[in-house]
Amino acid sequence: MAPMRSHTDVRTFFGHFWAQRHAQNRHWFDVHMLTTCSIEVESAERALGATWCLMYSAPDADGQRPAVMPERPELIVLYRDVFGPTPDGWRILVHRAKHLFRSPAYQPPEIPAALRQENT
Repeated sequence: MAPMRSHTDVRTFFGHFWAQRHAQNRHWFDVHMLTTCSIEVESAERALGATWCLMYSAPDADGQRPAVMPERPELIVLYRDVFGPTPDGWRILVHRAKHLFRSPAYQPPEIPAALRQENT
């Protein structure tokens, strides 16, 4: 997919993502467990971050009881971030997510047309 470069791009992606999931089951939810976060300060203007994410998905949740615990995470992702100062304080300037493991249950999201990267 094309990079998301604005708050609007992120809202477009996740709005579409959740509409898709909730069309299948309005109680569907995902849990992202972030762990082993590390920040390396390179200078007064730049820091690098790395965070591991385990994502669990509950597509069959009924909204009444606790969801059934999946046997394994749906995804294991490594987030790599670049932080820097902005007029609003330090913010993530670049965020990259690399899927390292995907379970057989992984259901990739449909990418909104506005965010699709054209192969030329």
